[in-house]
Order: sequence, then structure tokens, then C-alpha cells
Amino acid sequence: IYGKIFRHKWNKKIIQSREKIFLSVGWNFFKTCVYFFSEKEKEKGFLQKYLKKSSEYSVCFRGPKNFFETGVVGCFRSIFCFPNKEKGSFFNIIFTGKILSQKSFLKIFKKIKLKGILFKSFKKTGFIKNMFSTEIEALRFLGNKITGENSQNGIIKKPIRQGPPGSFRAIFDRKINLKKKVFLRLWIPLRFNDIILKNIFYLTSHDERE
Repeated sequence: IYGKIFRHKWNKKIIQSREKIFLSVGWNFFKTCVYFFSEKEKEKGFLQKYLKKSSEYSVCFRGPKNFFETGVVGCFRSIFCFPNKEKGSFFNIIFTGKILSQKSFLKIFKKIKLKGILFKSFKKTGFIKNMFSTEIEALRFLGNKITGENSQNGIIKKPIRQGPPGSFRAIFDRKINLKKKVFLRLWIPLRFNDIILKNIFYLTSHDERE
């Protein structure tokens, strides 16, 4: 399910992506994992780590079918207990929004950063280790761009036999010093969590639960 949401004005709790929260959609109340992302290209989204204040975000989650232009409210259960046992559980609102469509397939990418160490340098050429574990992994990322600590730009070349397994040769646009860290930034497709907990147990009073 895909929709647009706004963070609640008075909520101070930091909600991260892939966190299980309670959702109220129409007459349905369930618990599932939510994913916040921003759309920069058509039919492509980039995962956001958490929900920022006063900004519109796209959200997707697994849920019941046949929802279109329905309001959605995200909330979490508070640890606070009521003194009166006849009342139900206490919930705080995280965000409010609207469901736009239901898609069977949605492309969302997650950013990861691989780190390596330079153990030999020859002017603009360097040998890097500890970024990949095998030679096959190094061949898979042949030609990808890498960056150094001081903003040096480089390209991954062929693997080498010197050093630990997974070491490779790289070319940079300027000289780089020894024992400097080198980073490879990648966008990988996100795997969704299919767990949905449909339960109205938290909405009933304490007497009815017993």
C-alpha cells in the first residue's frame, strides 16, 4: 500500500523506517512495518532512515486490500497505564495521511557504504583491502566509483594477488596517502517485511480482555 503522510505536530518520538507500529486505515486496525522514502524519479524511491519534522513523505507498508483514497493514522502504544481499569490502552499519534494507490511491485532502494583501507600507493594508483572478502566480489564491482577521505575520486580496477583476499587496484584523480579509508557507496533494492498483525486486543477494556 502506497500513500502520502505528514508527521504529527506535537509528536516528539523518532520513528525509523522498518519499525513496527500500529496503523488505523478505515475500520481496520493492525500492526505492520512501515517504510518512509522520498521520490526523486518516476516509480523509484529512496529509503529515509527516519521521519523528519514538518515534511511530506511517501510511505509504503503491507496491509489489507481494497483501499483507495482512505485516511491513515500511524500511532504507537504508550507505556503509561490508566488508573481506571475500565479504559483501554493509550495511543499517541505519529503521523496522518492518505492512501493513494495499491501496488503489487514498488522499487525502493537503500543506501549502503562499504569501507576499505589503502595499504600501497604509487602516485595516483593504490592497492585497497578489507572492502571485499573474495575476488569474485571485487570483479562484480569493476568500474564503480570510489571516494577517499579527502574527497579523492577513483575507479575500481582489476583484483590483485597481493594482500588479503578481495584486494584490488584503483586509480585516483590525485595522490592519496597510505592507510587512508576509501568508501564505495551503493544503492541496493529493499526487501519488504510481510508480517501483518491484525489484532484489536489493545482497543478493548481490561474487563473484556479477562
